[in-house]
Amino acid sequence: MELILFMVIKNDKVNKDRGEFFMEQVHLDYRLEAVTELVPENTRVADIGTDHGYLLIYLCQKGKILEGIGCDLREGPLSSAKLNVRLSGVENKIQLRLGDGLKRISPNEVDGATICGMGGGTIREILEGNEKLWKSLSYIVCQPQNDGGQLRKFLCESGWKIDEERIVESQNRIYEMFRAIPGEMKIPEKEIYWELGPLLIEQKEQLVLKKIEELLFLVAQALKGLGKSAKSRENEEKKELWKARKEELEEVKKWLLE
Repeated sequence: MELILFMVIKNDKVNKDRGEFFMEQVHLDYRLEAVTELVPENTRVADIGTDHGYLLIYLCQKGKILEGIGCDLREGPLSSAKLNVRLSGVENKIQLRLGDGLKRISPNEVDGATICGMGGGTIREILEGNEKLWKSLSYIVCQPQNDGGQLRKFLCESGWKIDEERIVESQNRIYEMFRAIPGEMKIPEKEIYWELGPLLIEQKEQLVLKKIEELLFLVAQALKGLGKSAKSRENEEKKELWKARKEELEEVKKWLLE
C-alpha cells in the first residue's frame, strides 16, 4: 500500500529507559485520508492489508474508532506495524495479526472493515473467502486500484449498496473509494456508471472528468492499434466495442460539463 507519511517527533517524548522516540501524529496522504472519512465513528474496524498500520494508527489518534485489528499476509510490514503502534501509544486499541484477508477475524470482533490498495478482483476474493463474516459486518470501505466497477456491481448483486463515495487526486493519480452497507441499491441507468462511480456521477464530481479523459485516451490508443492490424471479423468487432465505449464516455462527459 503506497502512501505518504509524515512523523513528528519531539525530544521530550523520549523514553530514556527503553531508548525510544514516540510518534506524535501520523499524517496520511489524500488517498488514505479520504478513506478515513468514510469510516463511521465509534466503531471497531479491521484493516485488511494493513501494511505498516498507519491507517489504524491515524483513526485511533483522531479518536474516531474504538479499536482496530490490522491483518497482513507479510511478516515484514506487520513487524513494522507493531513498532509503529507501540511508538504511537495506541497499543491498547490496536491488535495486529498475520493472516489472509478476513480469515483471522472472529465473529463480533469488528463492526466493519477497510480494504485498500488492491485490485477490485482481489477485494472480491477476500470478501468471498470469508463470506459469513463479511455479511455480518455493518459496513466495508473499499479503495480498489482497478476494476472498481465490477466490485461495485458485485456488492450490489450480493445485497449491499454504495452509500458514499469519494474521488481524490494524489501524486497526479486519480483514486476512488467508497463505503458499502447492507441494503438494496438502485441500479444505475447506464452500465458505465458502475465504473465511474454512480454517486460520483450523480454528484457531478469534476474529478470524474479527468478519469474520463484518461479512459478516452486508452480508447484512442486501442482504436489506433486496431487500425494498424490486419482486417478481420474479430478486429472489426473489437473496433465496434471500443467505439461504443467511446460514445458512452463522451456522453457522460457532456452531461458533467452541462
